Amino acid sequence: MHRFRRRSQLIVHRLNAFSWLALLLLAVTTFGLLLAAFLTYDRLLALVGLTFASATLILAIVQQMSAGSANCPLCRMPPLGSRACQKNARARTFLGSYRLRVSLSTLLLNRFRCPYCGEPTRCEVKTRPGEEDTGLYSKDVPKPLR
Repeated sequence: MHRFRRRSQLIVHRLNAFSWLALLLLAVTTFGLLLAAFLTYDRLLALVGLTFASATLILAIVQQMSAGSANCPLCRMPPLGSRACQKNARARTFLGSYRLRVSLSTLLLNRFRCPYCGEPTRCEVKTRPGEEDTGLYSKDVPKPLR
């Protein structure tokens, strides 16, 4: 399995995965609010739904701009960004979305398979030669005194 080279790359990838899931949840909530406002003729609920719709739009723009900076360590393609490139033959979807599968597996399983190159990646920082493996964030753990 491949690993990230820097801790900042891992943090950006995790934040993008979280923002993608938050965007999907916010979009579903917005749709539900607007549908309920339409069915009940409630103006206050419609105003709340429109507020959620604007927040969804802003989050979608921010997520789209930041998704390009979270790249796969091997092929350098953004697995959480939408590209018109051809996906790997082994790439699988979850509920019809490649990005949803990548973001869920990143946050829940601490690994993901890139939909472009098909290689598995562990969400850890690669240890440098001569440095012991201390876990997920190796720079945060203090070195033992000798």
